[in-house]
Amino acid sequence: MGLPQVVDPVFEVASGDGVVPVAAGELADVVGIERGYLEVGRPADVVVLDYDRLDPGPTRRVRDMPADGERLIADAPRGIDAVIVNGVPIRRDGAWCIDELEHRPGSILAPR
Repeated sequence: MGLPQVVDPVFEVASGDGVVPVAAGELADVVGIERGYLEVGRPADVVVLDYDRLDPGPTRRVRDMPADGERLIADAPRGIDAVIVNGVPIRRDGAWCIDELEHRPGSILAPR
């Protein structure tokens, strides 16, 4: 059985080698967040990768999360072709397009 073909009006077609099946839904269920499945009516969080070019580039740590939480930031990642948050593209063709948005689509998730 081959990999599924994903059709999206913004990014056209990704198929075969470009689609990686992961247990995201199962992980989201364990963690207790309402994410991880590509289904009608559910929030769509998707990352499209080019594994041949995938590289974080320079990284740095920042403390800007609740409770002074720390996260790692990659300022110039390569190989991340697209990022879709809640069905809204925030990265296209390898470049961020957040500045084009009126509101950012995501939020920090907490377990149910």
